Amino acid sequence: MTYSIRIFTIDSQLIDPFVVAFDLYRDLVTQLQGHVSTDILRRNNSPQEFILFDFWTGTEAYNAALHAPQGAVLSRFLLNLAIKCDDLGQFEFLPSRNLGIAPVANETSN
Repeated sequence: MTYSIRIFTIDSQLIDPFVVAFDLYRDLVTQLQGHVSTDILRRNNSPQEFILFDFWTGTEAYNAALHAPQGAVLSRFLLNLAIKCDDLGQFEFLPSRNLGIAPVANETSN
């Protein structure tokens, strides 16, 4: 699974249109091959900042979406409402490792 992360800074007067545009983006991006889901978070202490997570089946699907005409249009759609966008690129979870640590048993008092 590959995750792409972008941070958007939005003009305070364009926050509502950005949220509406994001809803449309979410509906359309799901049609791209290999797209799993999209989430967006809004910064608590700075309501003009949003972080967008797109989840992909793998690097190949992410790269294909970047080069697909509809993927470029969707990205431009959100970028047009942004003051600034930092594309942090792709991330993946580290493989899980068994560290050999036994689980701690719950202690109860009698």
